[in-house]
Amino acid sequence: KITPGNALEWSSASQHVGETVTIYGPVVGAEYASASSGKPTFIDIGATYPNDNRVTMTIWGKNRSAFSPSPESMYQGKTVCVTGQIYLYKGVCNIEVTSPAQVEIL
Repeated sequence: KITPGNALEWSSASQHVGETVTIYGPVVGAEYASASSGKPTFIDIGATYPNDNRVTMTIWGKNRSAFSPSPESMYQGKTVCVTGQIYLYKGVCNIEVTSPAQVEIL
């Protein structure tokens, strides 16, 4: 298995909450919640919603236009490296992504 640089496997993200790290894993689900507050796009890495053992890249509506094509079609089915601060939301690891520069498609 190839580890990109110093990236961590997505399954170890929960050990790094509060830290800014690079994690990698397969994108297995993506949803644009256009009706929700803030119009977030959720990109699930490693496991799909509602499995709590996943990492979710969260792209808020205000940043969505930076991604072309749409983030869900851009990353769906790909293996990605994503860099950002890991935080917990309802027990799930999340990384807020504001720019495509934070995400590398492997």
